[in-house]
Parts: sequence; structure tokens; C-alpha cells
Amino acid sequence: INLCWGAGVFFGVMIAGGVTGAHLNPAVSVTMALRKELEWSMVLPYFFAQFLGAFVASAVMFLNYSPAMYHYARKCCDGTDSPF
Repeated sequence: INLCWGAGVFFGVMIAGGVTGAHLNPAVSVTMALRKELEWSMVLPYFFAQFLGAFVASAVMFLNYSPAMYHYARKCCDGTDSPF
């Protein structure tokens, strides 16, 4: 999971770096606006793009790892092979 997360951040920074400065977090966008390095009119569009990106990334991670999670839940949590 860590490798995929790191790759996702890396590719996000590489793709968006030249266009937006690669701030992938709304807190960074607000901070840049407070420091007058980003226009306030751009904060809301950036926020929605970052918010949407987070949900898309979560959906991709869920779809990627859901077979393993369901396999573990069937094996571990049905009471036949509980680790407790």
C-alpha cells in the first residue's frame, strides 16, 4: 500500500507540478492564498479538484485491494479461523 501511495503522490506531483505547483492538499492551496502566492479565485476550483482527486484515488485503492480484504474477512472473521 505504501508503494502505491508513494507512486500516486509522485505521479500527481509530476503531472500537476508545472500547472498548479503540485499542491495536492487543500491546506496548501489555502496557505498559498494567505501568502498571496495564489489568487483567492483559484482556491475553490483547486479545492474541488483536490477533493474529487481524493475520492477517485480512494475508489481506485478500494477496487485494487477489495479482493484481498474480502478474502481476509471470509477467512478470518467468520469465526472458523479467528486470530483471537
